[in-house]
Amino acid sequence: MPLSGLFSRLRRQPAPAAAADPIPCAPAGIDYLRAQAGLGPLKAAEPAAPPDIQPPDPAPSDSQPPDIQPSDIQPPDIQPSDVQPPDPASPAEPLTYDMFVGQAEQAEKAGAWAAAELIWRAIRTNIPQYWPSYTAGAGALCRLGRHDEARQLLDQGAALFPLERTFPLELGRLAAAASDWPAAETYWRAALAFDVRPWWVYTELAGALEHQDRLEDAETVLQEARIRADETDEITLFTYPAQLAGKRGDWATAVIRWAEACRRFPSATEFPARHQEALMRLAEHDPAAYQDVLRESGLREPGTTSP
Repeated sequence: MPLSGLFSRLRRQPAPAAAADPIPCAPAGIDYLRAQAGLGPLKAAEPAAPPDIQPPDPAPSDSQPPDIQPSDIQPPDIQPSDVQPPDPASPAEPLTYDMFVGQAEQAEKAGAWAAAELIWRAIRTNIPQYWPSYTAGAGALCRLGRHDEARQLLDQGAALFPLERTFPLELGRLAAAASDWPAAETYWRAALAFDVRPWWVYTELAGALEHQDRLEDAETVLQEARIRADETDEITLFTYPAQLAGKRGDWATAVIRWAEACRRFPSATEFPARHQEALMRLAEHDPAAYQDVLRESGLREPGTTSP
């Protein structure tokens, strides 16, 4: 079974459970976000002038303080329209940025993907240099089933931030989810051009090649991973090539690779069975090669005893 898609999903954290409390709003409010995203007019009101309060006349020393009850003090009547959104160009921009990002993350935690997409879009409008708003916005669009829009947004982000390797990774995942294997191959290769260390990118690339029936190319990529990746002892880099050799019908190579996997990972109890299966397949398809493998490896034919 193809292993494509398994390992990148292991790298992604599951979405947290829905939050019980409503999403907190930044001082600017959702009306401001909608307006900045082009979804509605921004209600701007003139800032309320501070009340003209005159200091009271000094009271005579023998006068009594006025009898004021707490119920006599009324809070100021402030309407939501009286609160002005912060100016993105002002020194308070980092605070506004933090608030907006916090709102988007809270929406994601609550599973409110439409709200999250809206807020990420507002962040891109006001803070276009913040590249995660492109990948996060694309993720929200995917959750909403709008995959074409997500791909377009990622393409836009990749053009704006050509040195950020997250974009080919996300585009590779999106192409694989759409079974567009030539495109997935292109994106996974681009990701490796940024960083050759992640072993799972090699397995994703091998999976894209496997789906194109380019099994030998896939095996070459996996062999390259065992030289260049940061975790060259990753178990999948040994089992996946063995599976591909069996899929090609090259049982002699499959026997050798399963034998190596058995040596390197003796605690994997299923590997000896896979090795024996490959031996039996080799005996069926090429008895001479089977005898050669037994001789070279020092193995005995099943059912025989040592002399």
